Amino acid sequence: MNKKADKTVNELYGGIRNQYNDARANGYRLHAYFLREQKIIISTLNTNPGVVLDIGCGSGLMAQPLIDKAALLLGLDFNEQACKTARSNSLNIIRGNAFSMPLETESVDNAYCCQFLNQQSHDDMMLLLSESHRILMPNGKIILIWRNGEAVIHKIAHTFYKFFDLLAGRPSFPMINHSMTSVEDYAHSVGFGTVRKEAIFPLLNWRTNKITNLASKFIGASFFLVLKRN
Repeated sequence: MNKKADKTVNELYGGIRNQYNDARANGYRLHAYFLREQKIIISTLNTNPGVVLDIGCGSGLMAQPLIDKAALLLGLDFNEQACKTARSNSLNIIRGNAFSMPLETESVDNAYCCQFLNQQSHDDMMLLLSESHRILMPNGKIILIWRNGEAVIHKIAHTFYKFFDLLAGRPSFPMINHSMTSVEDYAHSVGFGTVRKEAIFPLLNWRTNKITNLASKFIGASFFLVLKRN
C-alpha cells in the first residue's frame, strides 16, 4: 500500500491556500457548513480532551475552539502552506502525511479527521485508520466526518459545483466514496470499537443513527463516526 502523501491533491490545494485564510482554504464551499461540522467535532470531545491531533488540519481553523481546552493541540498536514498558516493560527504543527504519521505510539488522547477520506483511495483510508490506532492511547478516540457519496443531496451538490468549477476553470478535486460499512469494518479489524455512527446534514442540524433508511439516502450528506481504541 502507498505510504506517501498524496502529492496530486497537495498541488490542487496549493492554489486555494494562497487565496484564502478561511474555510475555503480547507476546501469548504460554505462557511456555515464548516461551522456546523466544527460544532459537531468540538461537542463530541470531552471538556478535558488531553492531547488532541487534527489529522489533515489544513489552515488550522477547525481546531480554534480547542486552543484553550486541550493539554496539547497538534495539527498534521503535508501541505507546506497549510502548515505555515496553521502555525500562525496557534497550532503546534507537524508536517507529515496521515498514512505514516511522525508520532510516537500511544501518544495521543483524541484525534479527528474531517473531510479528508473522500480524497483518498480505499488503501489509504485503511492506512489512516491503522496509523490512528497506533498513535492513540488505549481508550483514545478518533472522530471522522466524510461525505456520503451515495446520498441524493450530495450527488446534486457535487454535480452543481463540478459544473460551475468547469466553467470557471477551477480544478476538480477527487471525490472517492467510502461507505460507512467499509470504514467501520476495517476499523474493527485493526482494533477499534464503534462509539457512535450517524448520517448527518449539518446545514439543517439533522442527524440519524439509521444509516440505511430512506431519509439518510436522500439528505444524509455526510457520515459521522466515532471510534475508540480497544
